[in-house]
Amino acid sequence: SQDDYLSSVACRWELAMPTTIESLDPPLSVTGLRLNFSLFELEEPQVTNPDLGIRSSTTDAVRVLDGNGTILDTFSSTSNANRPTMGEAIALDGPPPFTLRFDTDINNPRPYRGFRAFFLAATKEETLCHAEHFPCTDVEKPECRLFAGEAHGYCTAKSSPPTSALLPASLAATFAVLLLIGGLCCVVQRRRRRRLKGIIEEAEREFARWEPLPEEHRG
Repeated sequence: SQDDYLSSVACRWELAMPTTIESLDPPLSVTGLRLNFSLFELEEPQVTNPDLGIRSSTTDAVRVLDGNGTILDTFSSTSNANRPTMGEAIALDGPPPFTLRFDTDINNPRPYRGFRAFFLAATKEETLCHAEHFPCTDVEKPECRLFAGEAHGYCTAKSSPPTSALLPASLAATFAVLLLIGGLCCVVQRRRRRRLKGIIEEAEREFARWEPLPEEHRG
């Protein structure tokens, strides 16, 4: 991208990406790519004679090719159908390596800035993601889990709460058993205390009924 791209040029970019995503378990083969344009300003057909409805033509276009040389898609400003939507990921299927080609014709009557695009490998089994340019949009897998040391990863379901916030099942069961045993101990202790208190009270009442021995019967 620049203030005005050159006319009569043919640019090629080899999109560097692996053929297999080794960070996944099991590793998965790359079966396509996704493109996301943040800028797309190519030459548009111009009206050269309004009275006759004559418009100039243009062949300026961005094309994506797969490893077999097959054109997967063509983007241009000749119509709204050929113009990509900014910020919307475009999925393209084909074998790597992929090539992005930008061809311009000799006619460029006014300045156009060109394009800016981001790309990401794709697999059939998993949706790969990038936190900024390729967020996860599936409601069932809305979280982008990054690969270690990378800015990209794969879409997955929301992570469970941290284990520190939850008791493991075994520990929770043990805790419940301890609470139950502790409660039973308290009940038993209370019963023992009530029983002992009853014995003491009965002994005190019995002692109160005793009469002192006469003087002649004391030893």
